[in-house]
Amino acid sequence: RRRRRKPFWPGLVVASGMLTGNLFTMFVLPTVCVWLARLRQHVRAKFSFISST
Repeated sequence: RRRRRKPFWPGLVVASGMLTGNLFTMFVLPTVCVWLARLRQHVRAKFSFISST
Protein backbone atom coordinates (compact mmCIF):
# COMPACT_ATOMS: atom_id res chain seq x y z
CA ARG A 1 0.00 0.00 0.00
CA ARG A 2 1.41 3.38 -1.04
CA ARG A 3 1.61 6.28 1.34
CA ARG A 4 -0.05 9.35 0.02
CA ARG A 5 2.07 12.48 0.21
CA LYS A 6 0.50 15.65 1.49
CA PRO A 7 0.50 18.53 -0.95
CA PHE A 8 2.89 21.36 -0.19
CA TRP A 9 0.78 24.08 -1.84
CA PRO A 10 -0.64 25.61 1.38
CA GLY A 11 2.86 26.07 2.77
CA LEU A 12 4.07 27.52 -0.49
CA VAL A 13 1.18 29.97 -0.59
CA VAL A 14 1.79 31.10 2.99
CA ALA A 15 5.55 31.44 2.48
CA SER A 16 5.19 33.38 -0.77
CA GLY A 17 2.61 35.67 0.83
CA MET A 18 4.93 36.40 3.73
CA LEU A 19 7.82 37.05 1.34
CA THR A 20 5.71 39.40 -0.76
CA GLY A 21 4.52 41.29 2.31
CA ASN A 22 8.04 41.67 3.66
CA LEU A 23 9.41 42.88 0.33
CA PHE A 24 6.55 45.37 0.04
CA THR A 25 7.18 46.66 3.55
CA MET A 26 10.96 46.90 3.18
CA PHE A 27 11.25 48.36 -0.33
CA VAL A 28 8.04 49.57 -1.97
CA LEU A 29 6.52 51.47 0.94
CA PRO A 30 9.67 53.46 1.84
CA THR A 31 10.18 54.33 -1.83
CA VAL A 32 6.65 55.68 -2.09
CA CYS A 33 7.17 57.70 1.10
CA VAL A 34 10.36 59.25 -0.30
CA TRP A 35 8.60 60.10 -3.57
CA LEU A 36 5.74 61.75 -1.71
CA ALA A 37 8.16 63.75 0.47
CA ARG A 38 10.00 64.99 -2.63
CA LEU A 39 6.72 65.89 -4.30
CA ARG A 40 5.64 67.77 -1.19
CA GLN A 41 8.91 69.73 -1.14
CA HIS A 42 8.54 70.55 -4.82
CA VAL A 43 4.97 71.76 -4.39
CA ARG A 44 5.87 73.85 -1.33
CA ALA A 45 8.79 75.45 -3.18
CA LYS A 46 6.69 76.18 -6.24
CA PHE A 47 3.76 77.65 -4.33
CA SER A 48 5.63 79.29 -1.46
CA PHE A 49 4.27 82.70 -2.46
CA ILE A 50 0.72 81.59 -1.58
CA SER A 51 1.32 80.76 2.06
CA SER A 52 4.46 81.55 4.02
CA THR A 53 3.72 79.25 6.99
